[in-house]
Amino acid sequence: MASLKAWLLCALLAAADLAAAEKALAAGKPSEALRLLGALPEAEDAPVRALLLAGRAHLALDDPSSAVEPLLRAAELQPDDADTARLAAQACYRSGLEAQRRRAREARLWLHDALRYAERSNDALLLASVQESLGRPEEALKSYRKAADQERDPLAVWEGQGRCLRMLGRDEYKQAFGKALDVALQRRDVGAAWRTAFAADEAARLLRWLDEEVKKSPDAVWARRWRGFAREKRLLYAGAVEDLRWTVGKTPHDRPARQALVGVLLASYRSTQQEALLDEAEQHARALLEGDVPDALVISRVHWTAWTHLQAGRPARAVALLRLLHRTAPRNLDVGLSLAAQLRRGGDLDEAGEVYRVLLDSYPDDPDVLNDLAILEDGRGRRSAARKLWKRALEEDPEHLSALENLFTDSWERGDSVQAHRWVARGLAAAELQSKSVNRWKWFRDRLLWAPRAFGTEDGSVE
Repeated sequence: MASLKAWLLCALLAAADLAAAEKALAAGKPSEALRLLGALPEAEDAPVRALLLAGRAHLALDDPSSAVEPLLRAAELQPDDADTARLAAQACYRSGLEAQRRRAREARLWLHDALRYAERSNDALLLASVQESLGRPEEALKSYRKAADQERDPLAVWEGQGRCLRMLGRDEYKQAFGKALDVALQRRDVGAAWRTAFAADEAARLLRWLDEEVKKSPDAVWARRWRGFAREKRLLYAGAVEDLRWTVGKTPHDRPARQALVGVLLASYRSTQQEALLDEAEQHARALLEGDVPDALVISRVHWTAWTHLQAGRPARAVALLRLLHRTAPRNLDVGLSLAAQLRRGGDLDEAGEVYRVLLDSYPDDPDVLNDLAILEDGRGRRSAARKLWKRALEEDPEHLSALENLFTDSWERGDSVQAHRWVARGLAAAELQSKSVNRWKWFRDRLLWAPRAFGTEDGSVE
């Protein structure tokens, strides 16, 4: 009798906790809901109500992998409940997409579970999304069309059809994306309009819409911003500069807009050769390096700005910008190699050597770093050390054309014509394999016929 009373008391307490947890989740407090649930969802005989609540709370916290186990248990306890199956499928699908982004092996396992429960959910749009993620465009296309019959979200339906038709190589994919663009413009969803307009090859229509929005609201930052992006993508650089310059002036912390502005300023400089545009690009490139750690796109834009200075005959400006970029992103290989090469060419050998040491800490076996450091050592008169580094570079990349050329030149300058012929044969084979510098290596081969060794060397002078 006592054990029955204890069981009833636990049941009543569980019901009270469940009600409080449901109230917390409804109030937008999923963490509080999980706290109130405690270990109840983990119990072997946990009620479906608790399992569903735990799963929904984890989904609300954007933690789908933790939602999977309680929702799958709930779905198995209620095999005919479409809503529960849909929640289980959503948890598995989102977990699978996350795993795909990480390139994790379990991605397809999650997605196959998602497929199984999506088929029980009677949700054609969810089923189509899962099928598409599994690389089944034919099946997904049918499900997207069924979702249209179920009057599901038309934007998602038309976009999904467009993607599947494109994967299948069918020309009507543009028409589907055009239908999605209709919906996006009707909703004034600029992000969706951007996606679908370019997929439908209707960028001009997007630009006309943005022009109208700017005319209606000249101070609408979003309209000028997106029109700048659209103009950039359509190579309308002058207009893009105008829009993005205005946008950055209004919203200085808009990093994507500033990144795009650097790009269009550099593109405009290339076509006009107006140095003021290049100066302005550098100003914004430097601003991008302030604050947050730069991402790959920022590094690329700043690097591009430095190279444009070089092409414009401004090596000092290029080196100054590369120094700043290297201090900000010392582990970036391309930036370090560019800076060290310019320092080396400018005679700043000690600073170049320091940059190479920083790179070697992160990339001790990188053939480009080894090759370029060897060139620096050779410039310091340390040919033996350089030769060892070039050979190390070839150990890492046996077809490294620069290292092969440097070793060929070394042998030719030392009068070792036998080894020079070997390097030429190897270099020519590598060049032909890569379809690069083939004529250069043929010239080296021909030069050995009339100058088997560098002038001033003597037979037998091999080091």
